[in-house]
Amino acid sequence: MKIMFDREGSVEGLKSLLKVLCQEESITGIMIFACDANEFTPQTIDPLLTKCTKPLWGGVFPEIIYEAEKTSKGTLAAGFTCPLKTLSIDDLKNDSAVIRQIIEKTYEKEDLRDQTMFIFADGLSGCIEALRDSLFQSLGAMPNYIGGGAGSLQFIQKPCIFTSEGLKENAAVLALVRQKSGVGVAHGWQPISEPHKVTAAEGNRVISIDWQPAFEVYQEMVESLSGNSFQEYDFFHLAKNYPLGIMNMNLEMIVRDPIATNSEKDLICVGEVPVNAIIHVLRGDRESLLQGAAAARKNAAISFEAVTGQQAETAVAMLVIDCISRVLYLNHDFEEELKIVKTEATVMGALTLGEFANLRSDNLAFHNKTIVTALLQ
Repeated sequence: MKIMFDREGSVEGLKSLLKVLCQEESITGIMIFACDANEFTPQTIDPLLTKCTKPLWGGVFPEIIYEAEKTSKGTLAAGFTCPLKTLSIDDLKNDSAVIRQIIEKTYEKEDLRDQTMFIFADGLSGCIEALRDSLFQSLGAMPNYIGGGAGSLQFIQKPCIFTSEGLKENAAVLALVRQKSGVGVAHGWQPISEPHKVTAAEGNRVISIDWQPAFEVYQEMVESLSGNSFQEYDFFHLAKNYPLGIMNMNLEMIVRDPIATNSEKDLICVGEVPVNAIIHVLRGDRESLLQGAAAARKNAAISFEAVTGQQAETAVAMLVIDCISRVLYLNHDFEEELKIVKTEATVMGALTLGEFANLRSDNLAFHNKTIVTALLQ
């Protein structure tokens, strides 16, 4: 694997990265992470992407990680040397059955054991769960899954998915790589409210909780717990401290991040919330979130050693997919989170709008406010 970084985040910088990686015969495909502040558009970079002779996948994110440091501007490109197969899904609003057929047709002849599936999707598409369902129903639990939601922290949908056909909006890209990996997932958020039931929802929009308008119920809980008012604060400024947790049998809760309200009636989340889900309001602190990061790193090492039979120190890279709202919550303490996950190998990653990963070894989930780490053989 060859990892390169352009700190300027310019179009010329991306051109230079692609030129170097495309010239190396051993490179089989290129994963690209770029910052939203680069202001890449289809008009400026599609000519570079479509002319690249190697398969491409990746996304545009609020910030990216290189060598255990986060940056709000720049482009990272990782050249893989393993056999791989990519797939772009151009419209996430397609029927789930259509998406499932596309995935099955592309990967039906692949041996999925001990492979790693990278997934990047438009985090503001509102169709993430349909993609997750289609992917898991098609490929099952054999590959390790890791990836995240691309997009802007301004929560304005725009082209953000890198493919060999160009930069796309409301799309997803997959890359099945014949490379063993160990994945760890954790968040550190704890329930602080009584359980409540989602009684109406549509996609990433929660319409009612306990048969009452969702925002009214959430507002009452958060204002009571925090002592602050949504009339005094921007919605996301207050809500980022109080995510929702979806009960998930005996596993750690799946976190959902409310990012907006629809006319002070609905809650708009990053990722879908199913009808009849039992939810809690969650709260975390510096220590609990950093403990979550330590757990994710430890579990990735345990998984890596079990899958490869090698020590974690032999990994070629550590991929970190971390939620951007953890950065906003931890603020300067986020540097401690990056120190916790740092390894001997190169650390690279993205700060995302939601995270894809296996829970244990048999369940693909889309998370919020969660850190996912993967050691790559």
